[in-house]
Amino acid sequence: MEELKLSELSSGTWFTVDAQKIKNSYKVIGKFDKNLIEVLLNKDSVLFFNDTKVSKIKGMQLYLLQGGRCWD
Repeated sequence: MEELKLSELSSGTWFTVDAQKIKNSYKVIGKFDKNLIEVLLNKDSVLFFNDTKVSKIKGMQLYLLQGGRCWD
């Protein structure tokens, strides 16, 4: 997985937060304000700071995380 800052990801990109013990998959919704980005976790909206270190999830990795199901 590619390590980036959250502000470097575009809307619709899937990622995981590097500092977590439990790895959740998040999807970028868009910029919330100057320092915050809104993301989606399951059906809940969550806010993260722009400079949060994240790992971008690529297509096959997301497919495997979802147990082989395509949710889009």
